[in-house]
Amino acid sequence: MQMRISNSEKSPVRCRLLFMCALLTITLSACTMTETQQRTGSGAALGAAIGAIGGGVIGGSNRAALTGAAIGAAVGGTTGYVVDQRKKREEAEVEARELREQNRRMQEQAELERLREENARLRAQQGY
Repeated sequence: MQMRISNSEKSPVRCRLLFMCALLTITLSACTMTETQQRTGSGAALGAAIGAIGGGVIGGSNRAALTGAAIGAAVGGTTGYVVDQRKKREEAEVEARELREQNRRMQEQAELERLREENARLRAQQGY
């Protein structure tokens, strides 16, 4: 006797299999991603997971879970990208501040050296 699995029983299995394949693909591809891609992808994955859970709980169907996952992925990916850009801007501002400070110190050092040379020249003229 052969047991048959109905389409309604196959659907959750297919969803789980699809989810596991997607998760594995994302995990393996993260090795070659830039920081921006990693943050955007992480946000999308987290958003999709939260959206799927929320959609499934609220809507009570696979379709609602998939809709929630799609919306969550879009929102999460956008949020991850925005966070990445903000972090990069903050890092650039810190670097610019450090470079301005380094430039100021170098200018002060150059001015001090110029004044020492001028002082030595004047002393030589005066016979000191």
